[in-house]
Amino acid sequence: MQFQGNTSNANPSQGLCDEYRLSYIASLAELAEAHRQIAADHPGCTPLFSLDDFGQARYTSGHARMNLELDDVSGLDTSGLPAECFEDGKYLGHLNTKAEFAICLHNFRKHTAAVSFEDACAHGLTLDDEALEEWTGYQRDPLSLLDQPVSAWWCRCSPRMKRSRRFPTATSPATWGRR
Repeated sequence: MQFQGNTSNANPSQGLCDEYRLSYIASLAELAEAHRQIAADHPGCTPLFSLDDFGQARYTSGHARMNLELDDVSGLDTSGLPAECFEDGKYLGHLNTKAEFAICLHNFRKHTAAVSFEDACAHGLTLDDEALEEWTGYQRDPLSLLDQPVSAWWCRCSPRMKRSRRFPTATSPATWGRR
């Protein structure tokens, strides 16, 4: 397990969270141990693990940020954000610092608060025979689901966030991520 920080160009969170890179995961027990170790090393934070390849994660994350306006700060107090988030006093909205994770989470929750699994299924969420076979294969060999190396990000999350494990986040930066 190697610490990467939050500034690596390969970090799919694009600066929102610090990252660990885990290579050669040989069992779910190793993955669980990595989770326990990261959680113990960073109290008050939740480790979130990647399942997708880095390029796809970055691509999908970028589209979600743009299409869902996850950088919207309307009604939020940005005065506590670091200076690099501003140019000539104007908030840039790049969502590339750890302090901006709370903005992303806030807006994500705003979009998903009233959405249920049944709502997603109403849009045609289905599994054809090929996809069902692929999913069944993951049940037989869960490690085959992981693209390695695995990224683990640790970020400050509210208790509700910790329960739901939602990633790809209120009015004062001092209280963002707390409940």
